[in-house]
Amino acid sequence: MAAPIVGLSKSKLAVNIVANTGLKNCVGAVILLHGSGDNGSNFNSWIRDTLGEELSFPHLQVIYPTAPSRPYTLSGGMLSNVWFDRYALEYETHEDTDSINHMTDEISKLIQDQVNKGIPENRIFLGGFSMGGSMSLHVAFNQHTSIAGVFTLSSYLYQESLVYKVCISFKHLKQNKSGLLKNQYV
Repeated sequence: MAAPIVGLSKSKLAVNIVANTGLKNCVGAVILLHGSGDNGSNFNSWIRDTLGEELSFPHLQVIYPTAPSRPYTLSGGMLSNVWFDRYALEYETHEDTDSINHMTDEISKLIQDQVNKGIPENRIFLGGFSMGGSMSLHVAFNQHTSIAGVFTLSSYLYQESLVYKVCISFKHLKQNKSGLLKNQYV
């Protein structure tokens, strides 16, 4: 089992890295963002407990960053490790674009850290659970459309999310009657 390496990235996000190989053997990375109130180390432990083994790949680094502690409106303004602030849980609520844009920039620095280590952006996957999944979509669709892929687990977007607006601007996507995006080439 690979031992996690804990440290700071240039983005100032605390990271928990699981790697089967040395960096010179890594050809890609998977960055996994935790849900609200959690941290990268706990998310790593939850995935390991769920799988019965460490999530690892022979030539990929698996990176679990931790969101910074910030006042979180849904917790009455208490400090919590969250990627961005949320005003309410309702689908119609507006996004806090300032905190989303700030974290998009920080996660972009983490992606750039990987690129600086020799991993091409098109070999970096970004995903997350709940709020981490939502943040992954924002990063991928707003700044990193050339990453290898983006995925979410039990996640959400608000009705007027910037992600939807960016997706609709892609010429090969169109919105169907239910509001879902569909690749017109499929």
